[in-house]
Amino acid sequence: MGGHLLGAALELAAAPAYSALTRAYNRQIERTFGVRLRGDLRASPRHGDAWVQLTVPRFEYPRTALPRELRFIGPLRPPASDPVPEWWDPRREPPVVAVRADGATALRDLVLPTIRAFGGAEETVVIAGTARCEVEAVHDGPLPGNVHFEERMPWSRLIARRSVVVSDGDYLHSQHALRFGIPLVTAGTLETDVETAARVAWSGAGVNLRQRRPSPDDLREAVLRIREDDAYRLAAARIAAQIATTDAEGAICALVEEHAAARI
Repeated sequence: MGGHLLGAALELAAAPAYSALTRAYNRQIERTFGVRLRGDLRASPRHGDAWVQLTVPRFEYPRTALPRELRFIGPLRPPASDPVPEWWDPRREPPVVAVRADGATALRDLVLPTIRAFGGAEETVVIAGTARCEVEAVHDGPLPGNVHFEERMPWSRLIARRSVVVSDGDYLHSQHALRFGIPLVTAGTLETDVETAARVAWSGAGVNLRQRRPSPDDLREAVLRIREDDAYRLAAARIAAQIATTDAEGAICALVEEHAAARI
């Protein structure tokens, strides 16, 4: 009940701003395309000729009445892999805990607890999206030697290392992990993060911690649960197999050309 009341209060507080944005958006659409829209800005996807979801059906809840315009086209491809990091040792195959978290809040809520959970252990901890200097500034003492920092996640190097990705619930990042069949541990409380985390749990491809700031013990337990139960990795592999049949960029281009041709 408290969540519903909070949501209603936020909706009421945001109403004037949404109204102004809606008017500005509708004016811009009319000037650019000569089309007059009606309704709230958040309803604008309903006006499109096509609506694409950057995932596959295995990651989506079953629905009884999906819009006819909706297409599951798979996720966008991750950036090309960077050169092999100097610290990477191909002779070893330790488990990898890969952490994705952007921003100061996520640093304290997710990065630091993960370091405390696995720092100094046999795992290799890879942190992407947060600079080493930012972590050192708030970390108590020197960083463990098994913690490494990369600007981008080295996805192609995580597959063979019994990897588990710890994520703040970012949608596209979760899709990158699932493309490679890597199960996830998710933690986040923003609306979009909660939705992503719920789908991770529903699909069986990971563990939803249902909290913004998990303790090191909670993180360690969730990662070990995934390591000990092959069902999580099998579920992620099934999603990966479905993603492998998609071409999101090509599908978007094809839809644009199809609907553009229909209007000529």
